[in-house]
Amino acid sequence: MSIKPIDLQTNMGQIHEISKGEKMRTDGLVEQQHLLEKESNEQSRLSKSKVEENKKADSAIILRDDQSKRRRREEREKRKRQQDESSTTASTMRDERLGKIIDIKK
Repeated sequence: MSIKPIDLQTNMGQIHEISKGEKMRTDGLVEQQHLLEKESNEQSRLSKSKVEENKKADSAIILRDDQSKRRRREEREKRKRQQDESSTTASTMRDERLGKIIDIKK
């Protein structure tokens, strides 16, 4: 398929329109790259601040968990001490000989 001179003459008149379209397309691609770069920078900036916030939140959660574990452990120890004290007081209050010797009076 060969190009005829008449085809070149009709296409020469449309070169300006084609070049405008190509320039708009290349400018659009450049503008799109700039927008993507701005979005990327914004995302990275936000992600850094989110990481810092997450670190703070994690440390606060860990502290709360540690405090609650410590509180539960102290409560268990307190209950255990109370049970030990109550068992020792009950055993000391009771006389072992009580009820074993029966006196019958006539």
